[in-house]
Amino acid sequence: MLGKKLTNQISKIFGEAKKYLEMRYELAKLDFIERSVIITTFLLTFLIIMFFVISFILFLSFSFAFYLGFLWNDLASGFFVVAGIYLIIGLLLIFLRRSIISRPVLRFMLKIMFADDFKIDKDE
Repeated sequence: MLGKKLTNQISKIFGEAKKYLEMRYELAKLDFIERSVIITTFLLTFLIIMFFVISFILFLSFSFAFYLGFLWNDLASGFFVVAGIYLIIGLLLIFLRRSIISRPVLRFMLKIMFADDFKIDKDE
């Protein structure tokens, strides 16, 4: 009689443990989905904003190149100056890419992936 009662108690404990593990698994899946959606939303928003920023900079560059070209009566010189400015900016970005681009993006992604209480409405 005592053996049967003990067996029933052990089976109940294993049943509860199984339910607990299943719930933890479901919670982990939902947490992963939430963090994936946050990252995807961030990347999509970033790409849309960058599209408009790049379009603005492109038109501004053409305007500045034409302005310099008309100012110096040589359109090619205006475009060469703008190209030189982009070359300098590009070289600076290449040399400083870790501190300007890689580390901040890595910190942001790690913060999202490993923060316990990360919420969507937190500002970065």
